[in-house]
Amino acid sequence: MATTIFSKIELALLLIVLFFFSVHSQLHHMMEYCGNDDGGLYNFGIDFSENISMANMDRGIKQLISEASNTYYSTTNTTGAGLDRFNAFFSCRYDVTPQTCQSCVSSAAERVHECLPETESSVYYEECTLHYSNRSNFSVIEDLRLIAVSNHRTIKGEGQFLQTLYNTINDLIGEVISKFPVSSRYFAMKKAKYSSRESIYALAQCNPDMMPANCSTCLHYLFDFSANDPNGVDYAQIVSPICRLSYLFTAKELSHPWSFADNRPPVSSSRGIRASSIFGGIIAIIFSVAVSLSFLL
Repeated sequence: MATTIFSKIELALLLIVLFFFSVHSQLHHMMEYCGNDDGGLYNFGIDFSENISMANMDRGIKQLISEASNTYYSTTNTTGAGLDRFNAFFSCRYDVTPQTCQSCVSSAAERVHECLPETESSVYYEECTLHYSNRSNFSVIEDLRLIAVSNHRTIKGEGQFLQTLYNTINDLIGEVISKFPVSSRYFAMKKAKYSSRESIYALAQCNPDMMPANCSTCLHYLFDFSANDPNGVDYAQIVSPICRLSYLFTAKELSHPWSFADNRPPVSSSRGIRASSIFGGIIAIIFSVAVSLSFLL
């Protein structure tokens, strides 16, 4: 009898372990961005690890991992002030399971430690984003970091394709904004037929503490950045700490949740940049101010 019970416990534990590794292996890491350079409100020349204990940082990260099992967005502020403050938040795609969300945040947390002693880091997966800094994430963001993974190829009827893509993304962003009052989520997915065989799949999301106008601005900026290529773009995933946009032109029928990474063509471009390095002068300042308004308390 005891042997039978022990065997059942062993089997249950084995199934739990297999499930964990199955979810873990399905994640799609994109890039991490560690920064302590010219921009933002960083404290230059100061080692972050000396200004906050690892215990405080780990406590904040573990809190986020725990909360990822029952929510898709959460923030945490540890005790302390000034350079000793550790602020972090995560966001998961609203169409993934809670198990996938928690597994993704846990994986991102492992990569966060690789960015120390930098005072700011963003870790990007297709399924989630994890961001930390020693400044407030919810009051001012002076320059917006983003990463972009894309593919370029010649498409027959390129003018028609670009117009269809433009209309699809504009409609998608409109849906993201219109759905928020009902669901309290900035999230939408859209499939648009291009031909008898091919379709455009698109997904967009913003953090829920943003103002609608700033969510729209952020998503339009990501699309303009990705689409501003003379060769055309048939696949792109552009992600910032506060909004994300993905689209794919394919003849495949995608199953839910849509995996853009699994169905993409060979990637021809992958980069991580600051918004201020793209925008020129006044435009960069206007965008920075517009985004910062969404975080005012």
